[in-house]
Amino acid sequence: MEGKLTRREFVRDSSVTFASCIAHSPGMALSSGDPATLARHLTMAQEQHGGDVKYVLMQDASGKVLASTLSTIGALPLTDPVSQRALDSQQPIVQELREAGLPQTLYQQCAYDVAVPIVDHGSRIATLRLGVSSRGIHTRVWDVVSRGVWMAGVALFAGGVLAVMVDRKMQRSFRDLIRVTRSIAAGDLSQRVT
Repeated sequence: MEGKLTRREFVRDSSVTFASCIAHSPGMALSSGDPATLARHLTMAQEQHGGDVKYVLMQDASGKVLASTLSTIGALPLTDPVSQRALDSQQPIVQELREAGLPQTLYQQCAYDVAVPIVDHGSRIATLRLGVSSRGIHTRVWDVVSRGVWMAGVALFAGGVLAVMVDRKMQRSFRDLIRVTRSIAAGDLSQRVT
């Protein structure tokens, strides 16, 4: 089964790729020092990815929230375990959100928290984080699978109908051939068969 991605791996890989791509644009806004521009970048990033991204936020190196697409998150540092692991990681990480005691205002409806460090001149200046729901992706995968099953069912039904029609036509032809052969064997040479 090498080379095939599971749905979970697909969600994780596509989320990291998306987060890594958008980390560059907010990084430039971050260097300008304009929080409104940064918030606008985060909102645009969330809108581009559709309903699967539940939040986008930017934290500085100490964990303070610089900007967020969630109105419930202020400028305070986030101290939950998921946030700490996100800030401690030197590489992009994906964390499954199954821990008890996590802040519901941040993590509700999310399956994964994706964190990408933003580095400038060799030092970390911020962390971009996405909350990703796998529901939309799972729904799209299920739609593709169910559509494939439906199409296979239609193809099987059409193939069955066609097979029955061909079988009946062949049986009729064989009966005509047997009837004509018997007539010829009985001496009636005027018989013809198509």
